[in-house]
Amino acid sequence: MTEPEPVDAQEAPPWSPEQGPWPRVRTWPPAEKPGLYIRVNGRWYHCWVLARHDYADGRMAYQVDIKLPGHDGPVSRMYWWDPRAMRAAKD
Repeated sequence: MTEPEPVDAQEAPPWSPEQGPWPRVRTWPPAEKPGLYIRVNGRWYHCWVLARHDYADGRMAYQVDIKLPGHDGPVSRMYWWDPRAMRAAKD
């Protein structure tokens, strides 16, 4: 079985009433945050998951701290789950 061609992660907009009920949000204690690799602008970045948002329509978004070029430190972003653009970090 071949792996799917990687794509860039798509940023999720902030929740709005048009998206249905508030998503269910799961968070982790600081010492237990899972790591992810997320592909942005053709490059894989390691980041820490702050929260997972489960929407009523079945979509999931991950809120992460990620160090992107042009920023002095990590920034908080939320990306729609896509296995072609995200993979678990083993750390």
